[in-house]
Amino acid sequence: MTGSHVFVCAHGSRDKRCGVCGPILIDKFKEEAELRGLTNQVFVTACSHIGDHKCAGNLIVYSPGSDGSITGHWYGYVTPEDVPELLDQHIGKGEIIERLWRIVCFRFCQLSADEKFTGSEASVVIFSYC
Repeated sequence: MTGSHVFVCAHGSRDKRCGVCGPILIDKFKEEAELRGLTNQVFVTACSHIGDHKCAGNLIVYSPGSDGSITGHWYGYVTPEDVPELLDQHIGKGEIIERLWRIVCFRFCQLSADEKFTGSEASVVIFSYC
């Protein structure tokens, strides 16, 4: 996985809060990423119903570690004013923002070369839950 992937809950059917907050946060992430020259390193998209709508804005940041593992961190109560800090601290430096942090959602480790499936022309990288 290259770069960081930010999934922002924009689910509006079950609870309107994420449906309102989500698109605003997505726009702010894209704007701030562009200002920092990170458009090829930070990928932001809407997702549906990650839960806990009372904590809107909800988002999960998936980033690769130096060891090849991928970790997803769930943040809640995120406002547009928090986006620069998320980009600079969490994505830029790997530092958790405690006041917004909810849980570690997932941690995946990249399989070794022996564990990869190989095809006739390419190798497929599979991630396993650690």
